Amino acid sequence: IYIDNNAAAMLDHCVVRYGGKGSPYTNFYKTGAGGLSILNSTLTKSSDYGLLIRNTTATHTIAGNTIRDNGSVGVLLDSAGSGCSVTGNSIINNGLFGTYDGIAVFNSSPSIENNGITGNTGYGLEVGGTGKPTSIKSNVITGNTLGSIYLEAGVSGEPLVENTNSIAGPIHIGGGNISASTIWGGNTFVYYITNSVTVNSGATLFVAQDTIVKFAQGAGLDVSGTLDAQAAQNAMIYFTDYRDDTAGGDTNGDGNSTVPAQGWWARITIYPGAAATLDYCVIRYASSDSFGTNIYKSGAGAFSIRHCEISNGGFYG
Repeated sequence: IYIDNNAAAMLDHCVVRYGGKGSPYTNFYKTGAGGLSILNSTLTKSSDYGLLIRNTTATHTIAGNTIRDNGSVGVLLDSAGSGCSVTGNSIINNGLFGTYDGIAVFNSSPSIENNGITGNTGYGLEVGGTGKPTSIKSNVITGNTLGSIYLEAGVSGEPLVENTNSIAGPIHIGGGNISASTIWGGNTFVYYITNSVTVNSGATLFVAQDTIVKFAQGAGLDVSGTLDAQAAQNAMIYFTDYRDDTAGGDTNGDGNSTVPAQGWWARITIYPGAAATLDYCVIRYASSDSFGTNIYKSGAGAFSIRHCEISNGGFYG
C-alpha cells in the first residue's frame, strides 16, 4: 500500500501482509504531505519493511498495532519529521532475512512510548542521523539479538531514555562525533561505548552523577571541546571496562566468564585547546595503545581533576 504525497490514509483493525515485492519493498509506505493513522492493525510477512515512513512532515499516528515477522525492519522512520507517534504497539520477530531492528529512526523526531519490542534480530530501537525522538518512555525492550537500544553518538543525549522503560542490558552508543551539547545519564542504565566517540570543538559532553560508562575493547573518548563530569562522593561517575561487573553489574551478561583488565579500552584524551572537569570519577582499565594511560591531556585548555580514583592503567594513571 503506497500513500503518496498529498494523500492520506486511515486504517483501523486491518491486516496487511505478504507485501513488498517492488520498491520500496514494504507492506505499507507513506511519503510527502498528508496524514497517516494506523490503529489496531497487523502488518506482517513483508519481504522487507513492515512499515516505512519517509520524507514527510505530516502528523502520523501508529498505535495499538502488531508489526511482526517482516523481512527486515519492523518500523522505519526516515526523515519523517516531528509529527509521528509510535504508541502501544507490539513489534516482534522482525528481521527474518538478516540483522534488522524493531524500530529504526533516522533524521526524525517521533515519540516512542508504551511499545513492546522483542525478538528482533538487530536492536529493539536504533536512532541515528540528525534527529532524535522527542520521548522514549514506558517501552518494554527485551530479547533483541544485538541489544535493546542503539544511539549514534551525535544523538545520544537528551531526551533521556527514561527510567520508565524496561530494557535488557545497556544503552549502546555508537562511535562518531558529538557536535552539540549532550548529556549522558540521568537514568539508571549503563552506557556502553561500542566505538570511539569524539566531542567536537565547541560542544560539551555532560556526564551526570551516578552514571556508568563502559567501553568496548579499543574504544575511547576523545575531547576536542569540553568534558564536564562532576559527581558526588556517594554518586560517582565510572569510566571502565565493559567486563567490569563491579560497576553497574554484569553488563555483558556472561557471569564470571570474563574479568576486566589493564589496557582494555583506549583512554580519555583531552586535546590541545579542549577542556575537562572531572570530580568524583572512577577511571580504570584503559590505555590499550601507545599512550599507555587512563587519561591524557596535552596543550592549552583548562583541566581539573579532583576526588577521582584512577587505577589499572596499562602504564601511566
